[in-house]
Amino acid sequence: MLAALAGCDLPYFEDTDDDLGLESLRRRLGAYQTPTGKGVRLALVEANAAETQAVEAGKEGDENVPVHYVPDTTRAGLQGKTINDVSGQTHPPRATSGHATGMARLICGQGGIAPGVQEIDAYLSKHWLLPGPLRGFHRQPPEKIAARVMNHSWISAKLPGDKKTGLTGEQIAAEYLRRADFLIDRDGLVMVVGVNNGRDTTLPHLFGHAYNAIAVGVSSGESSLGPTSIKMEIAGRCKPDIVCPAHTTSAATAKVTGAVALLLETADGHDDAALAGRPEVIKAVLLAGATRDEEEFEEPWPDDVAQPLDFRRGAGELNINNSHLILTAERRRPGDEEAAPSTGWGYEEIEAGKAHRYRLHVPPGHKNEALTIALVWHRKVIIGVIGPIRPAIVVPAPLANLDLRLIHVDGDGEETLVAESASPIDNVEYLFVDHPAPGDYFIEVTCDSGSTPFALAWQTRGADAPTLSVAVQYALMYSSLLVAAIVFYIWRKRQAQRARHPRSAAISPDSL
Repeated sequence: MLAALAGCDLPYFEDTDDDLGLESLRRRLGAYQTPTGKGVRLALVEANAAETQAVEAGKEGDENVPVHYVPDTTRAGLQGKTINDVSGQTHPPRATSGHATGMARLICGQGGIAPGVQEIDAYLSKHWLLPGPLRGFHRQPPEKIAARVMNHSWISAKLPGDKKTGLTGEQIAAEYLRRADFLIDRDGLVMVVGVNNGRDTTLPHLFGHAYNAIAVGVSSGESSLGPTSIKMEIAGRCKPDIVCPAHTTSAATAKVTGAVALLLETADGHDDAALAGRPEVIKAVLLAGATRDEEEFEEPWPDDVAQPLDFRRGAGELNINNSHLILTAERRRPGDEEAAPSTGWGYEEIEAGKAHRYRLHVPPGHKNEALTIALVWHRKVIIGVIGPIRPAIVVPAPLANLDLRLIHVDGDGEETLVAESASPIDNVEYLFVDHPAPGDYFIEVTCDSGSTPFALAWQTRGADAPTLSVAVQYALMYSSLLVAAIVFYIWRKRQAQRARHPRSAAISPDSL
């Protein structure tokens, strides 16, 4: 039933100094207020690199092939991390994996994006599919997942058919993809998956085709070109969702996972924490925060109402600072009389035939470079248990069809459609409006069929938010330390005086 699995090649470790918006976030918040992923549990799914090498050498099925998928916590940057070897009981590792170590260091190592992440659940991809948590072709739904974000820096480009069961490769892939979408929606798991390396490659079966996952390519364009191709999973959908500067898709995926960990920690401190951490919201704020002004982006962007994302670059390049600004804004509700701020998000449920409107005001006199809006909802999957022996029936529910519009409202209340995203097959809609005119707008979400919760995120990009320079931050920090040292010195001196003159100290007023 299983196909050969291939991990994406990459150097074991690469720097995170690329322009991801992380330094902008640190300058804006200061070193002590920047989130680090603290309290967020990570799952790391890895292919067995040794098995891949054996297949390439014509030794497929060799029982002596070692099992390598667990990060090495003795390596610099990972000391002190807790590794839960979830797959170890059925596939005991014989050595650590350099690839897994590199991914862990990029995500949460010292110098990584989310160094505050301390607990990592390690899975072997073969075990993850079955008999492990996903429970492919099992009579039960997937197991509950304790982690909040899961990284898949491995792919299965194209699954072969199975002669014993007569299933085609696409049928096998559909089983895994549907169970993954079910798991994401049920457990509130953010799943970040890589596409393949190479400009001429197509989207891999696993898990680049998953509706509810965040599929990641590289900013240079040296990664898979969409759209989706599995007919059972509706061919022609937009993937990847986002890109990231990196040498390989493995590294790009890990960097986006690190960004998700930062956002999840941020969500925990939000007034609407339970909703802010939903995978639909995290995906929406990532897409709305993505940028399009990178030097690598030479090709024109799509201008098609039915194609919300670019087939190679998704919504654009990851920008952690933009996404953090969106998530930390107040959650807005449709129908609010007060106009929403220029940056924000919402999470609601919509029924068929209904329309939700959000008031938006773009102020005059600002450097309004662009307005980005992302709408995300989940594909629902039904898993029916039909007996103690037969595999469960795994079928997707009809996908709710949501559309997104931006409508300008003039002083007389006259409405004019500015932009529209209306894909009949995707579960994401996206708008990028270049240099929006100042004034009043409605962001409108409509539902033609089905009913579903959805996440909406938007950002009007203009002048940089006011920040303190690094020099000023350090000056303030050292000034605070100096004041604390002076106070401590005076207190110790007073304590010594009291010790030498206990009677006078008892009746003398304390000057501190």
